[in-house]
Parts: sequence; C-alpha cells; structure tokens
Amino acid sequence: MLKPLKDRGDEEVIEGILEKLEDIKSLKEITPSNNNLSAYGLDKPSLSFKLFRNNSDDPLVSAGIGLDSIITSAVYVKVGNDPVIHYVTNRVKNTVKRVPYELRSKKLIIIPSKVVKEIEIQRRKSKFIIKKTPSGWSINYPYKCRSSENIVLNNISLINSILIKKFVDSSSGEEDLKRYNLYRPEFSFKAVDKNNNVYEVKISKLKNDRGIY
Repeated sequence: MLKPLKDRGDEEVIEGILEKLEDIKSLKEITPSNNNLSAYGLDKPSLSFKLFRNNSDDPLVSAGIGLDSIITSAVYVKVGNDPVIHYVTNRVKNTVKRVPYELRSKKLIIIPSKVVKEIEIQRRKSKFIIKKTPSGWSINYPYKCRSSENIVLNNISLINSILIKKFVDSSSGEEDLKRYNLYRPEFSFKAVDKNNNVYEVKISKLKNDRGIY
C-alpha cells in the first residue's frame, strides 16, 4: 500500500478483489444521448478504481461507478473514455469500497526463516541467543550448548503467526513506547538473516485479556 499510508498490502484480500472484478459482467450497455453522464451519476462518480500493470504509471483499466438502479440491484459504470455506460451488479461497489484496514496486511511481521542465521529471545531479564554454525544451531548465550533447527523454526513460525487486530497510528517515540508498555517490553524477538537484515518484534504485557501491543 502506498496511499493513504505506506504499508504491506493484504495479498489475499487484494487478489480476492481482482478475482471479483474479473467476474463482473455487463448486464446492459447504454449509449447516452449528448453524452449526458449526470443522469447516471457518472459526471461525478461516487466511487472509482484503476488497475495498473507492474512498474507502469498508466492504468490498464480506469472506471467510475455512478448511481444505483431504482429497480434492480445494479449500478451504472463507465470504463475509461469509452462512451458506453455499463449496467452491472452492485457487487462492484462492495468489491472496491474499502477502508485502509481491510487492505493492509494483518501479519505483524514476515521473517524469512530459510535465511535466518541468528535469533535473540528476551523475556524480562532472561535472554537467549541462538546462532547458526557450520555444524548446526548452537545456543551462544547465556551458556553454550547445541540447539536444533526445529527450535529456531518453531519460534520464527510463532512470531510470523501473530495477527494484527487494530492499527494504532502513533510514532515510536519514548512517550509512545511508555504509553503502550513497550519502553521495557515483556517480550522481544529479534532475527538476523544472512544479509544482516534485522527483524525485530517487541511485545507488551497482556492488557485486560483483550490483546497486546
């Protein structure tokens, strides 16, 4: 997602939108006299959408959605500069009428487990560091001993499975961290991949059985 904010998009939701749009067919075609679009609410469409190819600024499809039919559950739609007005099911409105929350990825983080070379787990004062070595995985802190790939993958899988219930629009300054009990988090998890990219999650205490920040 680029607007109204930058974030990862929800691939499943977006693919679902594209599939539904592809299935919508024109029930009737109308050529308005004198190009009168106002009678169909298409002079100022209530909704519009554009579809783009990868790496292109020119829309592949551009469409405006106008008035609802007073007789059937259908709406008027105009595609690009085509003078023809299409009469289609009003499902098209529900398909494209979205709020940012619906389109944002609900996954808290995506850690590429196959390329991780180190993880750090901390809960309160307890901290563990596990690193990948030529002979396998080893615990390097607070003591040294062998570990296993399953332990690492299971921990990464648990972190990757965390879903977002609500987005909080806030900065990550000290006061905000204190407000959400993240200045000294209850739990933190950090992974480092082979290219030294860092993936880090900090988790607060459970709040009234409703969830955590």
